Amino acid sequence: MTIVIVATQEKIRAQVLNIVTGKHPQQDSSRVYFSSMVALSKILNDDNLELLRLIKRHEPESIAELAELTGHKQKTLTKQLDTLSRYGFVALFQEEDTITPVSTLDWIKIAVL
Repeated sequence: MTIVIVATQEKIRAQVLNIVTGKHPQQDSSRVYFSSMVALSKILNDDNLELLRLIKRHEPESIAELAELTGHKQKTLTKQLDTLSRYGFVALFQEEDTITPVSTLDWIKIAVL
């Protein structure tokens, strides 16, 4: 499960500092921090959520195959996937000239601090 935490910058810094210093043990779940619901909604917008669903459901072997499924250009998908990858929502595996997108999400829990 991925836990998305929406909090002020101060609370995010304090949370990360507590984890780094061992005051708050790191959890098994991956955590992604956003400073506002607006920031979260820019990443997990309707288009990106649908893209994640398609990746999970169809398990495309490449971005080219994903482009066929979505009807989007590969260049556009590559930008979306790079963004989702930075936040840990997608893993991108490269083998020779092929990049395979894999959804890392099963569940998302949103916590507002």
